[in-house]
Amino acid sequence: MRIINGIYRSRQIKYPLIKTVRPTKDRVREAVFSILNHNLTNCVVLDLFAGSGAYGLESISLGAKKVYFNDLLDLSIKTIQDNIDSLQIPNYSFKITKLDFNDCLRFYKNNNIIFDIVFIDPPYKEEIYEQIIQYMLTNNLLSSNSRIIIECDHILYFLKEINSFKVKQYKYKDTIIYAMWREV
Repeated sequence: MRIINGIYRSRQIKYPLIKTVRPTKDRVREAVFSILNHNLTNCVVLDLFAGSGAYGLESISLGAKKVYFNDLLDLSIKTIQDNIDSLQIPNYSFKITKLDFNDCLRFYKNNNIIFDIVFIDPPYKEEIYEQIIQYMLTNNLLSSNSRIIIECDHILYFLKEINSFKVKQYKYKDTIIYAMWREV
């Protein structure tokens, strides 16, 4: 795996070699950041199910102000830290947490952290997408111009019911990407 864009472009990153972590292909990540117009300058980003941290690392490479990485697996946390160390990313640019996603979202709520961009890429078998988005909306964890990227392998019908966001779906072989943005 490698960083696709920005100041760390072409730098190699590791990913955890375990079955429960499914690294996002470079081609899909490249498409996702193209959807975001490669404009992450001064954004606060959440990489909720970080795995290798590829989405968050790419965000830092493209100028994000701060990236919050979260994963529950020890090996993922170690891999994210190793990637950060390898890229020599300054400490003020990131925070890593090892929490269940519910505890993670509560932590951000309790600390008044608001996100401009959120990457939601849980294990595909988990049906927690709606729960995460509803919690973030209900608890004001999203900025007025926030964007959400969801990676999954099936159609998420509930997204049509979220009136405060526009949603666009993209398909890359077995991967479906949903891009959501606020109607301002």
